Amino acid sequence: MVVLIHSSLLLGRHSPFHIPSEAGAAGVDIFFAISGFVMAVVTANSWGQPNIANAFLVRRIIRVVPTYWIITLLKCALMLLIPSLIMNTELSWLHLGTSLFFVPVTYQWPILQVGWTLSFEMFFYLVFALALSLTSRPAYWCSLLFGTMVAVGLTIGRSWGPLPFLLNPLLIEFVFGLLVGLATVRGLFLSKAAAAALACVSGLALFSSNFVEAAESYRVLWWGVPGFLLLASVVALEPSLRSYPIRPLVDLGAASYSLYLTHTIVLGAVWAVATKVIPMNGLGAFMVYALGVAASIAIAWIFHRSVELPLTGALARMSYSRSSK
Repeated sequence: MVVLIHSSLLLGRHSPFHIPSEAGAAGVDIFFAISGFVMAVVTANSWGQPNIANAFLVRRIIRVVPTYWIITLLKCALMLLIPSLIMNTELSWLHLGTSLFFVPVTYQWPILQVGWTLSFEMFFYLVFALALSLTSRPAYWCSLLFGTMVAVGLTIGRSWGPLPFLLNPLLIEFVFGLLVGLATVRGLFLSKAAAAALACVSGLALFSSNFVEAAESYRVLWWGVPGFLLLASVVALEPSLRSYPIRPLVDLGAASYSLYLTHTIVLGAVWAVATKVIPMNGLGAFMVYALGVAASIAIAWIFHRSVELPLTGALARMSYSRSSK
């Protein structure tokens, strides 16, 4: 979804055509809900165990940080070597530091612009790890804290202090995922009929937001809530979905983090080259659009298999061997 919206933005920038794809930004909101869901489910059997928070944080850092750093540094290299390929980004040591360590800065995007979502993600991990270390019911306390922070932000505004994202309504989307995760752990699922109907309604709501100008201003309502309901529906339908030939989608899902990190660089390169040799006033523009999406998926899959998997696997083994000594 995120790849499609960024591809559509480039199509609109370089040609007279426009594809309604604003709802693609909802991929981020669904991503936050999935994160809450996954963290609740994968840690449920270890709640209350000693030292679980440290192991949790190490695993999450290994999963997220190394590949993000590699792509961020790659973009820095491209900015120095081919500045024309990179737009809307400045480079400084301070900017590099805040980008690499997920420090949210109100006046500029991270060097790898999609990294703004990882600031929320890493904050969620820190809070969840703290809850893991202090209580045997981390999902409940994390949900309560995030719900309180969002309520405070809605009451007094979010313009105070250096980290206004701490009161951002987007935090409630992690709570949505935690709630689905808690229900899953307890064996509570929607019926198949209700899940199928809700999935259709949620999908329609997401699609309709393409035609609502204020959707992004109220993204938790337009994208977060439908994403939450879609997640709950798909979790309930998972046993049925397993009987369908969805292996390519599963493989694409496995490479989704690599796709998220690499696609803006790939799209930028494809469009920068293609606009110099292909007319953008007809079919050529849509051919470049399709090529950009296909190239993004292909490069992400290669990066996932050749870099992300070997690197995270090696780091996980090193961490395990060190902790077992």
